[in-house]
Order: sequence, then structure tokens, then C-alpha cells
Amino acid sequence: MFYNIPVSFVNKWTMLCLSAIIGIGSVARCGILAPKEKKDINALYLVLFVSVIFISALLVSALHPQSPLLSVTGEIRGSAFIHGLPTIVIWCIIFLSTIYAVQTKRTKTIDDFSDIFMYGIRKFSSIIVIAMLLSFVTSCFTYIFNINI
Repeated sequence: MFYNIPVSFVNKWTMLCLSAIIGIGSVARCGILAPKEKKDINALYLVLFVSVIFISALLVSALHPQSPLLSVTGEIRGSAFIHGLPTIVIWCIIFLSTIYAVQTKRTKTIDDFSDIFMYGIRKFSSIIVIAMLLSFVTSCFTYIFNINI
């Protein structure tokens, strides 16, 4: 059990929590929730256009009969696409908020980009620690009681 402590701390739920916190921070920091001006409306149109293209490409690639995103049986149910959908949505939100920040000129340097990504981590660092702790406790229980979650 102690040999696999890194695996115990970092599993799919911890990574999903970390991605969600980065997503929340990037949305809060990019200014999309602030009052809108003319340049902000144009940036919203660009974000909407990019999101429609992204969702269309994702759906076309996932629903194609020969898609590698389908399950072994060729169905969308139980496929890698469905299991990865929360992470795909979160990172799409991060990408779109970054586009919005660039379009509205709220980011000018590489430090501004890192600030967008780190804002949520700085603001909600205790949630990350709690998620890692819960992940470790869950791994301990599954190891001790031989439970498959």
C-alpha cells in the first residue's frame, strides 16, 4: 500500500478536481463574468464561434462508425469518450476562457497566462488537499477491505 502512495494520492477523481479548480479559476480570472463592453461582446462572439466548431468536431469524431473514441463493441456507451467527457468539457472551458482573455487584451504576457491557470489553485488550494486526502483514504479502504470502486 505504501509503495503505491503516489497512485493513491493521484487518481482520476483528484485530477478531475484539479482540472475543475483550474477551470473555475480561469473563468473567474479571464473576465467573462464581468460587465460587458463592446470589445467584450465581440470576444464573446468569437468564443461562441470557436465552441461551436469544437463541439461539432468532437461530435463528428465521436459519432463516426470507425471512431477510435467508441468502445470495443462500437458503441458510444462505455467508451473512452464518455469516460473522458468531464475532463474534455473542463479543458474546453479553460481553452475558451483563455481565448476570451486574449481577445479582450486581459492577457499580454506569459505571466498573465500562468496567472489565469494558477488563480483557481491559489484560491482553492485547501480543496485540492482535501481531494488528495479523500483519494488516499479511499485507496486505503479499497486495499484493506478488497473493494472495487
